[in-house]
Amino acid sequence: MRKYLKRIFLSVSVFIALMSFSCQSNLSEFVDNEDIVFSALSRSVKNSVEKGVVYPKGVIPQWVKDSLSEEGYALVCQLSRKYEMTYYPLSLKGKERMSLRNENTNQRTIDVLLSIPEEQLNYSIEENLIDMNVPRLKVLNAESEGDGWDGEDGDDGWDGGDNEGGGSGEFDEYEFASQTNRVYQKNYVIFRVYVDVSTGYLYDSDEDVAVDIQSLNVNIDHYGFSGLLSWEERSTMGRIIDEGKTLELHVNGRIKSSIEIEGIIGSDLILDKVYKTIECDVIPGYDDDVL
Repeated sequence: MRKYLKRIFLSVSVFIALMSFSCQSNLSEFVDNEDIVFSALSRSVKNSVEKGVVYPKGVIPQWVKDSLSEEGYALVCQLSRKYEMTYYPLSLKGKERMSLRNENTNQRTIDVLLSIPEEQLNYSIEENLIDMNVPRLKVLNAESEGDGWDGEDGDDGWDGGDNEGGGSGEFDEYEFASQTNRVYQKNYVIFRVYVDVSTGYLYDSDEDVAVDIQSLNVNIDHYGFSGLLSWEERSTMGRIIDEGKTLELHVNGRIKSSIEIEGIIGSDLILDKVYKTIECDVIPGYDDDVL
């Protein structure tokens, strides 16, 4: 009888030991799986940031809601009703967003963005308040250094930005000129925003014509806005038409403002979208701002 009870006791002990090992293994597996899920979620958030996901008005990802207090989330809801927005954890941006740590500037930016009437945020509305043919800034003329600029335009004649051709000497006899033209101007409640495109080109002074576009750069400026505005370029192209007398410039991009919310979430808000093609007279020689 004792031997029988001893065998039963031994069997139960082995069973308990096996169950304990199994539970520990399952717990370890569960923790590992949780880490994998969290890691995958982090990667998903990071990938969304890297791809620059722009959420439509009124759409806020769940992770943003989960990260903020009720007050912070209420602020996001207010802004989201008026703007298309991107979201990112500030930890993913690091030093890139340090300029936004100034709380006063950040709060002023938020206050201004909230004050803009929704009717002024209709992306389809454009204001042409100036003569686009008039160069805005000083034009620089200098003789070519003989670097052999030799850009290759596409089949349709469009040149997409900086041109770094070289070696042929084909354009050695031309001068280098640049002019800046305004492609966008809009008045908001208490500030005004400008977008200019600067075009560098080779210029034949004998024929008074542009010969070859060397560079295209888009610049954003504003008056009366105390926050942070930036330009997100999508495409910039230009070509010379009318036998060298005219520049045809195409600009496609977004005007953005950036804010922080509770030091946890960063957001870029789309203030406006610019998709415009303009024709500008080739006018080298202006040496002052004419506006």
